[in-house]
Amino acid sequence: MSYKFDPIKAAKISLLQRQPFFGCLSTYLTYVYEEKMPHIAGVNNKGVVTFSKRFLELPRLQQEGVIAHEILHICFQHLARLGYRSQTLFNVAADSWVNRRLELTGFKLPDGSIDQKNLNTMFGINITDEMSSEERYDQLRKHCKIIKVCGGWDDHKYGDKTGEKDSEATAKANAEKWQIRIQKAAAIARQQGKVPAGFEKLFDDLLGSGKIPWHRVITKK
Repeated sequence: MSYKFDPIKAAKISLLQRQPFFGCLSTYLTYVYEEKMPHIAGVNNKGVVTFSKRFLELPRLQQEGVIAHEILHICFQHLARLGYRSQTLFNVAADSWVNRRLELTGFKLPDGSIDQKNLNTMFGINITDEMSSEERYDQLRKHCKIIKVCGGWDDHKYGDKTGEKDSEATAKANAEKWQIRIQKAAAIARQQGKVPAGFEKLFDDLLGSGKIPWHRVITKK
């Protein structure tokens, strides 16, 4: 009986062992291979991750970084927070936030990843670790008239297949579903003593009471 190596399964197993928070959440995603996809990977707000041949060619640790990257987009509901912003610019802002979190946690990412330090150098701005994706967007919008190429390798899929944004009710239901999953994943990471570096505060932001739910941001300009 022959065995066919499954890189997605291998990456999930490794994450469960090394980074249980991300490993647990990785099991909730649906993975779809798209051979002609130009990006390394992509994600929508329903937790569907598409990946291409370029993903399969990455070293294992970078594959894990890509999966963790998409997980954070879903956890923090970035694809429901676009509002009336420029999609291109918000993609850069959200990617810089996610990649900085992963960098501090020790994940490896593919070459060409959007980097906070590089953005500051390229455009003479001052994005800091504490800034949200929206605050990063404002920095980029005020100081950059045109952003042609800032790097990046994933596709952010907003709304459904027609491009229609999720309704507020749909966004709320999706956010609540993922909040339960995040609670479980955070509990497992804490039990194992493997909470990602700097994530205790992020858990408070995601799960703490008195916070404005991210689904409320969908209607903000």
